[in-house]
Amino acid sequence: MTLAEQLVWSADAGNIAKVRQLLCKAAVAVCAEASSTANHATRVAFAVAVLGNPTAAGSAAVFPVATNPALTTTPSDSDLEFTVNSMFSALAGVTA
Repeated sequence: MTLAEQLVWSADAGNIAKVRQLLCKAAVAVCAEASSTANHATRVAFAVAVLGNPTAAGSAAVFPVATNPALTTTPSDSDLEFTVNSMFSALAGVTA
């Protein structure tokens, strides 16, 4: 997507809702992951925050999700889910 397309895509209520739902799905999975997972505490803290306020989390996450260069203006649900899952640690604040 071009920058202009990313901005339009990120403002769409349907896209925000999809990202919110996928972020909640990922958060539930993170809460169930092994405590030995790298950066587990940080990831769980973010997961709890997501589940506590999915509206705010989804609205914030839609912008970075839109930056994935592999996404089109009409991404499949599986492409969106892959993107959310792959960005979860970064959204949680995990740094390299």
